[in-house]
Amino acid sequence: MGNYKMNKIKELISQKNWSSLISNYSVKDVSTALNFSEVMHVVKHLFYDDIQDDEKQQYAFKVGF
Repeated sequence: MGNYKMNKIKELISQKNWSSLISNYSVKDVSTALNFSEVMHVVKHLFYDDIQDDEKQQYAFKVGF
């Protein structure tokens, strides 16, 4: 994975721009760009920040596994 893509993923995560992350990057892209601790941080926020959003929760499950 290129540095640009990895930096963009990390930027979206720091901004908590979950919609852009989900629509522009695959689960594989995200899990490859991050270490375990960072993945768990993303999963926690995707799952709990908007508990009513099924799409975010499903994405969180896939990233976490």
